[in-house]
Amino acid sequence: MKIDASISNNQSVESKRVLDTFAGVFTPSVLTILGIILFLRLGYVVGNADLGATRILQLLAGDRIFPLLNLFAKTSGSTENPRRCVLLAACIAYTTIGFGHLNLIAPVVSMFF
Repeated sequence: MKIDASISNNQSVESKRVLDTFAGVFTPSVLTILGIILFLRLGYVVGNADLGATRILQLLAGDRIFPLLNLFAKTSGSTENPRRCVLLAACIAYTTIGFGHLNLIAPVVSMFF
């Protein structure tokens, strides 16, 4: 049995997918807007989510429990903000996000709580 796989020109034109208003305009626009919102909020989320962990890291460094953490004991400002710890936490978070394995950072962040 031989199957004829040829399609006439009229059928091939009709079978092509035509982007309508929803698939061609609305969906890409919404995806772009959501992508921009996520990009703009990433720094805010990383900064606020790791604030408790950075304070604990600062306290561990201040008590000299781990000699490698002595660099992070220094604070800045009158409110003693742990800027070095925040930078370390942001580097860890951005590196993990860059690799795409967000489950790798969960045990590190959750061990402080």
